[in-house]
Amino acid sequence: MNILIFLLVLAATAIVMLRCIELAAHLNRKLWFGHGYTFGGFSISIALTAGGAVGVLVGWPDAPILLLLGIAGWMTFNRRF
Repeated sequence: MNILIFLLVLAATAIVMLRCIELAAHLNRKLWFGHGYTFGGFSISIALTAGGAVGVLVGWPDAPILLLLGIAGWMTFNRRF
């Protein structure tokens, strides 16, 4: 892999991981106004997104599927949409 592409993927992974950590730190079931399954789905989608980002960085072949499932979960279970 070209070093510039690797650095770009590393930076993108760092951004995704920081956002996932920030969101996970603020999740609280008591403050969640939606149903319990939406809270669980959103929590799982954060984990899938973080795992997919790290998987893409290390070259795991199934990582894009995790990343896609995580982003689809964000779109489905995010209560702002």
